[in-house]
Amino acid sequence: MQAEADTPLADRWLMIVGKLSDAMIREMEQRRMPRRRKRCDSCALDVREHFRNRDRAKDWALYTLYAYADIPLGRRYNCLFHVGDRVDRCTDPVPIDCSIEHAVLVIGGAMIPVPQLEHGHKHILFLSVRDSIPSCIPEFERWDDMGEADCLFGLGDRTVFKARQAKGE
Repeated sequence: MQAEADTPLADRWLMIVGKLSDAMIREMEQRRMPRRRKRCDSCALDVREHFRNRDRAKDWALYTLYAYADIPLGRRYNCLFHVGDRVDRCTDPVPIDCSIEHAVLVIGGAMIPVPQLEHGHKHILFLSVRDSIPSCIPEFERWDDMGEADCLFGLGDRTVFKARQAKGE
């Protein structure tokens, strides 16, 4: 466990690999999410039910690597930026007004809706976005194409982007 406040400002961003296609979201729901659990507390059941009842017309699902902290649902972000050695770095962040509506924890082949992002784990984020996901984020059609790509994006805040620039990242 790590609180966001305990994370250095320049490290408070999520690594985005890409957007999931509609077919990938359907496969995740039908084959990769456990149908039932032997012991499931009421909080977990509420989260799963909330996820199942989401507005699917607004599915902006992004695959992320290793969350920098425990991050609650509802957390807002306002920019995207390039990260990684093989990508030309943005001189300016790409504006985006979004919040995390749902999070799905990725553990091996299983995917489980959770009430918050868990530090150090991969997730699928379902975002509420004012306009749309910027076109620079690649959309994948198959899970096999979703590896830890060289072309990554950071989802964070402008203050985080400025702190990364100040560190020379």
